Amino acid sequence: MKKISFIIFIVLIPVFFSIAQNEHEIIPELTKSIDLADRSQTELYLSCVEWFFIQFNNTESVISYEDKESGLLIFTAKTPHQEGLIKYNIEHVLILRVSENNVFLKLCMPLYFKKEGLMTNSTINDPPIDLPTKKHEKIAADDRENIALSLNTFLSGMNE
Repeated sequence: MKKISFIIFIVLIPVFFSIAQNEHEIIPELTKSIDLADRSQTELYLSCVEWFFIQFNNTESVISYEDKESGLLIFTAKTPHQEGLIKYNIEHVLILRVSENNVFLKLCMPLYFKKEGLMTNSTINDPPIDLPTKKHEKIAADDRENIALSLNTFLSGMNE
């Protein structure tokens, strides 16, 4: 009986590890190209900066890099979320390449950050949470879709 239990135990260990490893999928990068007629690179560039400050009106979202001549903008945007008494941010890195009549948006894989809450003594500068749950992955994916939609809506509104 002990041998059978031992064999079952040995067989089931890899099964449990494979389930745990497959539970979290890597969220792919999201890319979107927005074509706009009769817009100069400078006009689109300034509009993207304006959109960022309107969309992410908090002190934790910043322009990480900007090069007006090449039309490259890199933003770090944090979106706040809350589960019960625990508050946390999801950090998104947005890369925008602006050219005549076009804005190319790339949203990199999000990072998850703990934030202060009644159940933890974490601070904003904590390292990323190791493994987000499927629920967090869904929230981050929704965030990214909303960011892309917001930029598209804002820039498309310029044509009117």
